[in-house]
Amino acid sequence: MTVTAQILDQVVEVRRVHDGQFTNIEPEFDGSWPKLTKLEWQCAVVELDCGIRPRVSPALVHVNGVLQPDHFCVAVGGSSISPLSFLDAWTYLNGVAAGVMAARAGGKGLER
Repeated sequence: MTVTAQILDQVVEVRRVHDGQFTNIEPEFDGSWPKLTKLEWQCAVVELDCGIRPRVSPALVHVNGVLQPDHFCVAVGGSSISPLSFLDAWTYLNGVAAGVMAARAGGKGLER
């Protein structure tokens, strides 16, 4: 399966590549990307793994009239959450993926 993502002002194909033993995502994650690009890449990975596509956008947060950078909005279906720091947005996206996988598994393995 291939999905698209906005990577550094370009729409690129993101796919999971199988080498017989392991799988990798192409393009590989690049730590030098801007934070919004990293989150867009993670949204594409969630879509590859789960079949649903979260959306991410900058959140405009002002404190005493001063714009606070690096805050994001994440939307899944008709729901959204904002503002989130980069780390909180990344964690939220991981939670979306984990929730979809747990729901598909019928909650198996979640018992305590």
